[in-house]
Amino acid sequence: GSSMCSISILITYYNERQWLTQCLESVFAQTVQPQEVLVYDDAGPSRAADFLPANPLSKKVRIIRGEKNMGLSAARNVLMAEAASEYIRYLDADDLLEPYCIERLQQAMQEHPADVYVNEIRSVKMETGQPLCDAVLELHKLKQDESIVSFAIRGCLLPGATTFKRSLGRQLKGFKAGELLQAEDYEFNVRLVQAASSVRIIREALMIQRHRDGSMSKNAEQCFLEGIKAVNLLAQQLPAGYEQDLAVRMSEHGKILYKIGNRTAAQQAFAQAKKLSPAVHTEESWLYRTLTNTLGQLTAEKLSKTYRQLLPQSLRRRLHISH
Repeated sequence: GSSMCSISILITYYNERQWLTQCLESVFAQTVQPQEVLVYDDAGPSRAADFLPANPLSKKVRIIRGEKNMGLSAARNVLMAEAASEYIRYLDADDLLEPYCIERLQQAMQEHPADVYVNEIRSVKMETGQPLCDAVLELHKLKQDESIVSFAIRGCLLPGATTFKRSLGRQLKGFKAGELLQAEDYEFNVRLVQAASSVRIIREALMIQRHRDGSMSKNAEQCFLEGIKAVNLLAQQLPAGYEQDLAVRMSEHGKILYKIGNRTAAQQAFAQAKKLSPAVHTEESWLYRTLTNTLGQLTAEKLSKTYRQLLPQSLRRRLHISH
């Protein structure tokens, strides 16, 4: 009925071609249609308009084609400004919605009105559809009393994980276009759940993320350096109380950068983590914690790397050295 909350699906497109066709087919296959479908075409050589499905519903899709390439954040901000529904939901042009996504959201909106709904995501291989992971966000690990903000800082709420009030997104001034290249969705979603007066968790997957072989962020190093930038931005914007979560996140990035060989960035990340919260290493294995507290994190990384090479797996398990 008319009392249902309206939802806009906002699709960012840049040369995904036939993947966009499949993406839109998944939208048209919804058991309940969204009120609005907008596509932002970020000025790539292959126009979105050429890849609409042969479906009467394609007539309702509104395409906004940019004059020059602006990148994801700016594209998402244009879509947020143009959307007409009460709630908005982003979708990358190469991902898919589960057929009951909109219906499930509207049901949740009627039963539990909230500013933000966070849903699980499952992932499959792009080419074959072969399942990769049933719960990308691991929402089942979110404890009853755990703050969704802490969870968002330590994990990663992807763009397809949230459906939220457009008014709240606008109040937050959207994504940080120009400041972040890669971790902008992570950064935005943390601010989003923090600013929300109510967040509802939907533990089932409502979206399917499709992984192309080798698309696991081509340049991992750049990705984690951007992640560090995002944590620093959040540290400046969030109210007090999240320092430890931010420090854990920072330290995780440091570890990965250390493993891929960027010692300098790793060292900086560890130093920043320590500054944010001296008590970061709460969830590390016993040996690593002991080493870190006495030697500092970079040395602990080096030593635990050596340990990994020297100690057989069975012995490491007995000593609880997970690293």
